[in-house]
Amino acid sequence: MEATSSNEIRGLIELAETRIKDAGVIQLSDDWRFAAAYNALLILAGIPLRAFGYRVPNSPGHHTRTFDSLALTIGADDSLIRRLKVFARTRGKATYEVAGAVSEQDLTAAIKSADELYSKVMQWMRQTHPELLQER
Repeated sequence: MEATSSNEIRGLIELAETRIKDAGVIQLSDDWRFAAAYNALLILAGIPLRAFGYRVPNSPGHHTRTFDSLALTIGADDSLIRRLKVFARTRGKATYEVAGAVSEQDLTAAIKSADELYSKVMQWMRQTHPELLQER
C-alpha cells in the first residue's frame, strides 16, 4: 500500500479532465484524439485504486490490470471492462503499428466512454472518499 492525498487525487482528476478536453480538439488527428481519450480512461481507472492506497506496477499488462480493477473498485460491469480492453488494442495499433488505425466510430466510442467513466468515478469518489476531493 501507498498512501494517497487529496492533492494527488485532484491532480489525477484534473489530468483526466484535460485529456477528455484534448480528445475533443477536432484539429488533431483521430489517432491523437483517441489516444487522449484512452489516456483519460486509464487515469480514471487508476483513481479508485489510488483512493484505496494502491497502484498497478508499471510492467507489461498494467493497462489491462488497471481496467480489470474497476470491477473490484467501482463495481464496473464486464461490458465496460471489455470495451476498455478493445480500446487498449486499438490504441496499441494506432501508437505502434499504423497511422489511421482509429475509425470515427472508435473515436466517438472512446470519448463517450471517457465521459461516462468520469461521471462514474466522480460519483463513486463523492460516495466513498469525499475527503479526497477536499482542498487542504
